[in-house]
Amino acid sequence: PPYMAGVDVSLVTALHEPFGRTLIESMYLGTPVIATAHGGNPEAITEGETGFLVEPESPAAFTSPLQRLLDTPGLYDRIARAARADVTAKYGRETHIRQISAIYDQLSPRPAPDGQSRPGASPPPAPGSSARWTARSRLMTSDCLEAPLFR
Repeated sequence: PPYMAGVDVSLVTALHEPFGRTLIESMYLGTPVIATAHGGNPEAITEGETGFLVEPESPAAFTSPLQRLLDTPGLYDRIARAARADVTAKYGRETHIRQISAIYDQLSPRPAPDGQSRPGASPPPAPGSSARWTARSRLMTSDCLEAPLFR
């Protein structure tokens, strides 16, 4: 990440990339991204708002958005701010925890209808709590949360 933070514009030329982490990390670091409109890239970038999508297999397609970033006052900063806000909202720590918690809530045993715990069931969550965390769930997500993107 220290090297990525020094990049002015990230060009993501990959094809058949299901969902590139470099693209998301660049956006998180405030680096505008120009990527091929292929694979998982369109899922992460809103054209002209959080980055730019170009025609795959056309190296020349990268020049126009790059020139716009250089020539249009304020565009670079607007794209960088919007991209960072977007990836933080979609992929940040709080979102990740909420989504993982929802999965565990769906998979974990629920109390019996009479309010009594079923044998082997976890206790119900405390009022206002959205998750039932276990040592295992914390362990399973800890590696993800230590990634630079989620700090």
